[in-house]
Amino acid sequence: MRATPQLGDEYEVVVTKKGDIDNVALRIELLPGCEAEIDAMWEKPLISQLICEVRSNQAMTSSNITDMNIREMVEKISLTKQEVNAIKSMSGGIQAVDKNIDRILASIRMLEINICDLLEVL
Repeated sequence: MRATPQLGDEYEVVVTKKGDIDNVALRIELLPGCEAEIDAMWEKPLISQLICEVRSNQAMTSSNITDMNIREMVEKISLTKQEVNAIKSMSGGIQAVDKNIDRILASIRMLEINICDLLEVL
């Protein structure tokens, strides 16, 4: 966030929990006179940049995470997704199987968001 010249030095990360899901909100100080510029930027480029910086900082604070570990996790996540989709295609429409597979795929999607996207910023 500090790399974005229109943003001030003060920010706050607010984490709230709703059930099993953590919601993260950023409260960011704008520099005086930059409101219009931020409004124009406040689309995907700025949001993506901030998300990448937050994820990158989270990754760097964990001393046991290496680029190699992340690459290996990304590969295993991809293989797991393929296997789960293979099971779904074999289910023959059994509702209990399909619903549980959908839950597993939702969890895999969260891993993709948290781990696979992280690889792009490292």
